[in-house]
Amino acid sequence: MAADPRQERVRTLGRLALLQRQLQRLAETELADTNRQRAEVEEQIARLIEAMGGFSHVHRLFPHLYAKRLDKLKERGQALTGKARLQEQKARREKTRCERIGDHLDNVLEEASRQSDEDELLDLVEAASGRARPSDTRPQASRKLRGA
Repeated sequence: MAADPRQERVRTLGRLALLQRQLQRLAETELADTNRQRAEVEEQIARLIEAMGGFSHVHRLFPHLYAKRLDKLKERGQALTGKARLQEQKARREKTRCERIGDHLDNVLEEASRQSDEDELLDLVEAASGRARPSDTRPQASRKLRGA
C-alpha cells in the first residue's frame, strides 16, 4: 500500500528539520569552543603581562622571550577572533534555516490536517447522500498537494 504523499512530505520535512537542528547545535558548539579558546589566550596574555611587570628579578632577565611570547599570543587571539566571527555567522545562518524549515513544516502540517478534515467532510456528505465518491475525483486542492 502506497503512503499518502502528504504524510510522506511531512515525514521528509520532519527529518530535514531534525538534521537542520543538529547542524545548528554543531555550529553553536564550535563557536562555544572557539570562545573558550579565546578566553584561555586572553588569560595567558594577562598572566604574561603580570609576570613582565612583576618585581621578580628572574622575569626581568628575559624580556625579549616574553615579548615574543606576547606577540604569538596576540596573533593567536586575533586568529581566534576572526574564526569566531565566521562561526557566529554560520550559527546565525543555520538558526535561520532551522526556523524556515520549522515554519514550512508547520504550514505543511496545517495544510495536511486541513485537507484531511476536508476529505473526511466530503466523505461524510457523500455517505449521507447515499453515493460513494470515486478515489480519482478528489478536489483540486488535494491533486495539487499530491503533485498531480
